[in-house]
Amino acid sequence: MREREKLARSGILFIDISLDKTTGRLLHEPEIITRGFVSPEDAELLIPEVRKRVVEIVDGGGMNDEKNIVSAVKSYLHEETKRRPMIFVTMSRA
Repeated sequence: MREREKLARSGILFIDISLDKTTGRLLHEPEIITRGFVSPEDAELLIPEVRKRVVEIVDGGGMNDEKNIVSAVKSYLHEETKRRPMIFVTMSRA
């Protein structure tokens, strides 16, 4: 129930990442979707910077687990918006 209340207040951010299974490198830019977090106009400003940070983490070898991405994105978004959306990262390897 608490998670539902948090979603209603703060929104949600999905990050979908596709990695090469042999090299661990990104196959394409991360797809980022927001719901109930910021207006579409604000999202246009925030999403490119979030995408850039995710790419830096993955390409920089900090890809030990999804927690690194969630932590970096959470701190950036709180710094910029003073909100704490739930962040979900999905990774697929091809």
